[in-house]
Amino acid sequence: MKFWYIRQLKSERTGIQLSVKQRNELTEISTFNIEARYDDYKLSFYKKANKRFTSKYFNKTRKILKWLNNQL
Repeated sequence: MKFWYIRQLKSERTGIQLSVKQRNELTEISTFNIEARYDDYKLSFYKKANKRFTSKYFNKTRKILKWLNNQL
């Protein structure tokens, strides 16, 4: 599932332009919400969300958030 349309809409409203890398990372991170929401995805997501996995995406999210805050 792609969430590019949400980011596109928000970027049009804010004037903040995300890089291709940031858009791709946010697309991937957005899928976690879907995976954690539905029972058939929960177990597979739980199994892959080890410390290394979690740390990787936590750091990516923190970096994007820091960048966004600097844009305001």
